[in-house]
Amino acid sequence: MKFFKWSAGAATSLVALLAISGISAESLMEPATGFVSKGDSLLSTGDVSGALEHYDSAVRIDPENYLYLFKRGAALLSLGRDLQALKDFDRALEIGPKFESALNQRAKINLKFGRIESALDDAKGLKAITAQNIIESAAIYSNSLQQALKAEKKGDIEGCIAHASEALAVSPNSLEMRKLRAKCRISHNDMREALVDLSHVQSLTPSNPESFVTAVKIYYYSFHEYDSAMQTLRRCLQYDPDCAACLKVHRQIKKIEKKISKYSKDSLAKKVAEHEVWKEVKTTLDQQNVYKDIEKDVLSNLKEVGTTGENSGLLRDLQQILCEAYYNTKDFKSKQGQEYCKIAFENDRTFATAVLYQASVEMDKDNFDIAAQILHDFQQSTGIQDHKVASKLREAQILARRAKEKDYYKVLGVSRTADDKEIKKAYRGLTKQFHPDKYRGQMTAEEVERKMADINEAYEVLSDEEKRQQFDNGHDPNDPNGGGPGGPGGNPFRGTPFHFQAGGPGGFHQQHFQGGFDFGSFQEQFMKQQFRAQSR
Repeated sequence: MKFFKWSAGAATSLVALLAISGISAESLMEPATGFVSKGDSLLSTGDVSGALEHYDSAVRIDPENYLYLFKRGAALLSLGRDLQALKDFDRALEIGPKFESALNQRAKINLKFGRIESALDDAKGLKAITAQNIIESAAIYSNSLQQALKAEKKGDIEGCIAHASEALAVSPNSLEMRKLRAKCRISHNDMREALVDLSHVQSLTPSNPESFVTAVKIYYYSFHEYDSAMQTLRRCLQYDPDCAACLKVHRQIKKIEKKISKYSKDSLAKKVAEHEVWKEVKTTLDQQNVYKDIEKDVLSNLKEVGTTGENSGLLRDLQQILCEAYYNTKDFKSKQGQEYCKIAFENDRTFATAVLYQASVEMDKDNFDIAAQILHDFQQSTGIQDHKVASKLREAQILARRAKEKDYYKVLGVSRTADDKEIKKAYRGLTKQFHPDKYRGQMTAEEVERKMADINEAYEVLSDEEKRQQFDNGHDPNDPNGGGPGGPGGNPFRGTPFHFQAGGPGGFHQQHFQGGFDFGSFQEQFMKQQFRAQSR
């Protein structure tokens, strides 16, 4: 170990040297051993950065001391600065080739980076037990590497990921394995995990733009995370401001953002239904084919990355915006509205507007229980108390309960949104069809009687605004307690809005059933049929 003999001339010369080296003037008269001693003291308290500063000062005073180089390398290694540490270990071994501690640390670093041959060469100079650990780890890495490559070649993506992970457990900084696992993870659509590997690749080869461009495309096209994409691009351009590949993808993203930034979810969040912006969204994104053009860009870029656009976050966000635009303009049952809302629901069942759309679709098919379940699942999975969802859920539950009992809308054959004119028209048609004097079908007189009772009862409720509102709210105004007029033992014509008088019914029936309805004759015929039926 070398020591310095201080003299005025030597000190003067060293002042200039150490000033250039960055050592303060106050420490000029302190020997290297003093810095090492302070570094050791700081290291014992866990202050690795402080220790590094003192070891660095010692090395600058005595650059040929392999022990000082080793101590600085060990501190660098503790701080994760492996490649800088490797340089110190290399230099220490040049000075002291048999320094086993440096040899062991260098072997571990080489193994960590997947430099198997170099690690095995270093292991030759180590004690048997220490060397054996290096040799066994190197064998695991080499075997896993070969298995991962074979799996990837056969298209066994899960096998590729598993074997690459085994190799990386031994050599986490292996550039080859990071690249391979990133590729297989992308093929498996494990994009978040792929970004972790790509981040390592960027650190290992910052001058290569490929991993930066791939990460940018995943962030933007797969996740629609604009800020993360821009941050990655900045790192790429920091290493090379003129990088053609990074500048190209930057232009592509800016071009898309210029078209859609105005219609971001945040900017549309507070826009009420029927707001003009929703029509603008439909016109710009859909009718002017902006969405279709972006879709082509997404599919093209993600194909280059090695995946499909099936789960593209950018497309998903645009689909949701378009679904919301069609829903808020009451146009979601149009072909385009159905297209966007259907795919939005399939991709994300926590998106309230698509959930409302799908519930409406099921309710239109009288699948009220299914609609209620869809809405209930949304509330349970998100914890969001959306008032539109809650209102739709109540409606679906009412209709589901009503479907199991009686549905006046179904009796008249009209939709729940039918107006008074449609209801009256349906009623007139049915009374003509099932008038006891006019009916010509397979139904018995009793069945016709019950049918007319149901028709009249339905019309009585739906033609009265107050009663209809009660029914829509889940309360049958004619059957509040489970019983009801028109049931067994009840008057089949109770509730009819037409009053039969001595000369036959007047009003509507006189106009449409020429001669009127001979109620007395009908009752007589009905009693005769009842008697004949009982006598058989």
